[in-house]
Amino acid sequence: LFQALGLDELSAEVEAERMEHSLSETSTAVLEALLNTLESDEEVLRRVRSGVFEGLVSGGFLRKKD
Repeated sequence: LFQALGLDELSAEVEAERMEHSLSETSTAVLEALLNTLESDEEVLRRVRSGVFEGLVSGGFLRKKD
């Protein structure tokens, strides 16, 4: 899911490991359903990825590449 949303492979792996042991089965199922939905609609995925990226940049978690 993190890679689909635009994080690089290493960052996505680190975030997935952090979350793996703290999510309930319901939360895991919801995130998997979200990933499946995003992967089935490229336009929605593009828009969500853009919004997530902008949110991470504005929150100081990522920097825009010039």
